Amino acid sequence: MKKVLRRFILTTIILFVLIVSVTVYGKSQIKHIDYHNYIEESTYSIITYGESLYKNYPELKKCVIQDRNINMIDDLVKFSEDVLVIDVVDDPIIHGSAIVNTGVIQKIIKGKNLKLNEKIQIYDLVLDTQASFTLYLDGTTPLQKGGQYLVFLNQAPHPSIPESYLFSNSKFGHIRLDKKSSYLKDYENYSISLKDAFQYDYVFLEEDSKDESIKKYEKIIKEAIDLLDNYS
Repeated sequence: MKKVLRRFILTTIILFVLIVSVTVYGKSQIKHIDYHNYIEESTYSIITYGESLYKNYPELKKCVIQDRNINMIDDLVKFSEDVLVIDVVDDPIIHGSAIVNTGVIQKIIKGKNLKLNEKIQIYDLVLDTQASFTLYLDGTTPLQKGGQYLVFLNQAPHPSIPESYLFSNSKFGHIRLDKKSSYLKDYENYSISLKDAFQYDYVFLEEDSKDESIKKYEKIIKEAIDLLDNYS
């Protein structure tokens, strides 16, 4: 019972910080940091969240779909407002606990009121940014400047930045296209730098690295690549 209570309290705090980061960021002073030093010195860390978040915060439920509700790529396409191919053109802006990426739209597979070559802002699903570590939700990973990605997006709740988005799922929200998509399993927290995390689309903690989970992940990633090939 104590373990369940601790998990509920922690996940509630996580979502609160995430929503505050998305909402308040645009009202804060935007500033650039030395991102190249930051990604080498800050370690990559994961924190998982439970279903209680979706029950208590319907705003999140409207923009982020749970993994258990995705059995095929069509499920994610239907849930996502926009499915795009983007090029990440700048280092992200970091302020407080928010990390915001800038992408240029190269292809529109699904989307309204969007144009090719338009710039959009996408929030990483991050809880906290520190010099010593960066806390990502549920194995999602950072986007890399110069990379090309297939992304599944929904508009950020109460956006303070025009045209700002969240990934519509942490596990399949972005897939690398200019390099072979890859994942890391049996991860021990704080064991790689943020820079090293660029090479992965998703990271499985040791307790989540079950064969069934890995096979499902590989299946849906393949379906996503096939979706893009059929569009092309």
